[in-house]
Amino acid sequence: MTRAVLCLLILTLFAPRLVQAANIKLAVTGIGGEAKANVEAWLSRLPETEAERLNFVASARSRVGDALRAVGYYNPDIDIEVDRSARVWRLRVEIDPGAPVRIRESEVSVTGDAAGDPAFAQLTETSELKPGEILHHGRYERLKQALLSQGQRQGYFDASLRRSQVLVDARSGVADIALHWDSGPRYRFGELVSSGAEVDAGLLAALAEFEPGQAYDRQLLQRLLGLLLRTGYFSGSLVQPLPARAADGEVPVLVELEPASRHSFDVGVGYSTDTEER
Repeated sequence: MTRAVLCLLILTLFAPRLVQAANIKLAVTGIGGEAKANVEAWLSRLPETEAERLNFVASARSRVGDALRAVGYYNPDIDIEVDRSARVWRLRVEIDPGAPVRIRESEVSVTGDAAGDPAFAQLTETSELKPGEILHHGRYERLKQALLSQGQRQGYFDASLRRSQVLVDARSGVADIALHWDSGPRYRFGELVSSGAEVDAGLLAALAEFEPGQAYDRQLLQRLLGLLLRTGYFSGSLVQPLPARAADGEVPVLVELEPASRHSFDVGVGYSTDTEER
């Protein structure tokens, strides 16, 4: 009896698993370009079980509407037909997107120390959020994220969105947007603080391409990290600012180092097209 049970368990463990396949086939017609791609993305997770299929069909119209509004089409005609004659149902979504909502007023501004920074001017000027453009919620969100990311890269650690608003009048086909980003002050580099493996302060200062009091730039931290790893003295390294410990507009930089394992080396001379003399 015990042997029979064990054999059954082994057969169960090694039996091939049945993989459910999608039980619905989707076709989206009437639109093209980004609008179609977004609709298909919102409907991309096709159902596999009967319950999922019923829910997929029931929610299809709502999800198509959400996908179209995201790219500016607030007044579409959506026609959905379901063919249930075969095991795999066929769902056809015919869309007349109608006229898109266009931006009527656009207030995008940067204040604070970054107001005259060319990097932020380029972000706002190339945002495609100008009056007359089709309202695109993805572009609006990307601009918000780009401002925040650029601010972190350049040391605007107190930055905040003072206003972020999209007002849509779907009946009139217009939208007013407002995006006010206040950078606050730009921080400067403070002292280098090392942790982990012991390292000479002079070595860190020699490798760093910045000095205390210089405007913060994350790219310089990335270059320091690369130089530290290339020395071969460390198996790992982390270089990051410490905004919480900033004082007088200067933010200290923490350098965490893990010593490399000891190795023995044979000394020789070599040459390659990539690294030249070695």
